[in-house]
Amino acid sequence: SRTITWTVDSLNPGSSAVRTYNAAVADPVVASTELTNTVTVTGSSMDGTVTGERDSYEATADNTVTARLLSVDKSADVSSATVGDIVTYEVDVTIPAGVIIYDATVIDDLPPGVVYDSTISATCTGCVPAVTVDNLGSDGDVVGWFLGDLTTDGLVDRVVTITYEAYLDDVGAITDGTTLTNSVNVYGNQTDQISGTPGTVPDPGGFDVSGAPDSTDVEVVEPDISVDKDVTGQVDDDDFRRAKPGDTLTFTVEVSNVGSSDAFDVEVTDTPDSRLELGSVSDGAGYSVVDGAPSDGALEWFIPGPIPAGDSVTITYDLVVPAGLDESDEVDPGSEMTNTADVTRYWGVDPASQNPGLPYREYTEVTADTVEIELDLASIGDYLWFDVDGDGVQDPGEPPLGGVDVTVTFYGADGTFGTADDEVYPATTDVDGLYNVDLLPGGTYRVLVDSAD
Repeated sequence: SRTITWTVDSLNPGSSAVRTYNAAVADPVVASTELTNTVTVTGSSMDGTVTGERDSYEATADNTVTARLLSVDKSADVSSATVGDIVTYEVDVTIPAGVIIYDATVIDDLPPGVVYDSTISATCTGCVPAVTVDNLGSDGDVVGWFLGDLTTDGLVDRVVTITYEAYLDDVGAITDGTTLTNSVNVYGNQTDQISGTPGTVPDPGGFDVSGAPDSTDVEVVEPDISVDKDVTGQVDDDDFRRAKPGDTLTFTVEVSNVGSSDAFDVEVTDTPDSRLELGSVSDGAGYSVVDGAPSDGALEWFIPGPIPAGDSVTITYDLVVPAGLDESDEVDPGSEMTNTADVTRYWGVDPASQNPGLPYREYTEVTADTVEIELDLASIGDYLWFDVDGDGVQDPGEPPLGGVDVTVTFYGADGTFGTADDEVYPATTDVDGLYNVDLLPGGTYRVLVDSAD
């Protein structure tokens, strides 16, 4: 009999009686089985058997114990990854001692953009009896493993460790800062319902019982390259300066990684005015020259990297304004020379270590930066004479005026006379009455002749 009976002779008002006993759970027990124990108390109003006593007093109580279920624990070998990176996941499945289960199946839910690649290993610790793990593969959304009918219980907990690899695909779901949460759980039945090994991953909703899921997070990181081109002599970061024929211009191109992971194989280009002459274009710290001849209007460098997140590489080179330029090359309005630095492409994974069978992201969207050079090529000159008759025409006998002071005033970039950016160029006529001021920026001028002279 599975019934235990105790007799309590009498129980005074307000008092209680306690009975303590031990019971062993049947070995083995099916996982997640609910074991409910019910106790019933009956009594009468009088001691012994007395005519007319009331013997209909009764109370019940119960307690339920649930058999242990298989449990899972999940981890990844990295906390962050970029497009094309392989992430190694480890799933530990614990099979409690003294517990059996049917159709035990591990199902891992893959987040969008994470693609199952292969199962590396399936091992078992304390596995007596042994546990066989069959890889069910992946349908793109989940990956599964079948442990089958575990009908022989173990004396100690058995831990099955499944190690597999997945990679981050080059799809829209994989963007910088996205958290990829990968959840796994173990499922089973309390009776044998799956015949043999299933050919695909079963529907989790078709199982009798399931454990508590466990998950792990991997954050998506990506490089993000920016370009800042400058020329010595510019004000602040306005990317503009004036120059004269024969001047040497020193340019810098700062290539910065403002992203969250390393950048590799960064290709940098520049488009200097083809009239600029070679000064010095050479290899530097972290970069090498691919095309160092400016005569075709193109320069190129290669940065193998890695450029770590938050770091930068600065390319420096010199070009010379040709001495032969003159006022015929003047452009007004606008600058005579512009050159634009850009990054045509780079990678988030070193191409030298890329797996030909995996997708990687090639980055090409970089905002270019342009520097403008305003060349001082204009000239202002004229001729002074003593206009005796005041008719504005030099007649015979009206001599040139030498030694006369002339003030040439440039209205500046704002085009307004009398403001802070005005520039003054003094000149004096020669013995023939001639004056000339050259190498001036294009724009508006005022010429004042000193009448006292």
